[in-house]
Amino acid sequence: MAPVARCLLLTTNVTLWTVGAALLSGGLVALLRPEWEISRVLLDDDSGRPPAEIAGFYVVSGGMLLLISMLGCGGSCGERYAWMVVYVSLMALVTAALTVYLGLQLNACIKERVCTKNFDVNSRRHWSILVQSLAVFVLLVTLTLATTVCCKVRARRGYLAVPL
Repeated sequence: MAPVARCLLLTTNVTLWTVGAALLSGGLVALLRPEWEISRVLLDDDSGRPPAEIAGFYVVSGGMLLLISMLGCGGSCGERYAWMVVYVSLMALVTAALTVYLGLQLNACIKERVCTKNFDVNSRRHWSILVQSLAVFVLLVTLTLATTVCCKVRARRGYLAVPL
């Protein structure tokens, strides 16, 4: 079980670091140099949101992923579990709130039988946030499972079998 846990933990942490760094750096470049071609590509999502909001969302998402990836670095198993519970709870609340909000918007749209273009633009924004929240939540669950396996092995053998 240790090789599977090692592979799972390493893959999850590398994914978190890579995606987090890409989002953070892309958001910072878009904020600092909006005239560059890469910035225009990042900021053009047809949602009608201001460019600063889109870039800020990239920066916040990337920073959060980098912070989450730090869960696998050092500390006791109890400390890791405590931080993961906080992050998973936060992401579950955000995802649930966005799901309820989208459901209420869609319900109102169906009842009034008027789904305007404005509704589509706003919902596209919230759908993108919801998808990102779900992706982060899945990565957190994977990291939690990998850490659980590693800590079980540590408790059984007396040492941490998977270097974190």
